Amino acid sequence: MLAISGQRRVRGRGHLPSTAPPGECVLTRAAARGITPQHYAFLVGEEEFDAAFGRIRSHDLPYWADPGQTQSGVINHRDGGRGLYFEDPDGHLLEIITRPYGTGG
Repeated sequence: MLAISGQRRVRGRGHLPSTAPPGECVLTRAAARGITPQHYAFLVGEEEFDAAFGRIRSHDLPYWADPGQTQSGVINHRDGGRGLYFEDPDGHLLEIITRPYGTGG
């Protein structure tokens, strides 16, 4: 996620490396050992979306418009914004969206 989000790595707590998005929460990551894949959504601004989408494409990562991963290589425009899904190395489904769920558009 660091490569896609453009965030910096900070010193971890114990054995967990951490990231510190500006003005947001600290994200920690541990190696997956029998962890069920999860879905994580990140609300980002238009510029952050463009930057993350550019990095997704430059890394040749597959992405989808939907959580069922049936609309490959497409972004969605739900609620008048933009969104897409991609997987992290541990198989978690990450989503970036520019409008909160249910805000219309």
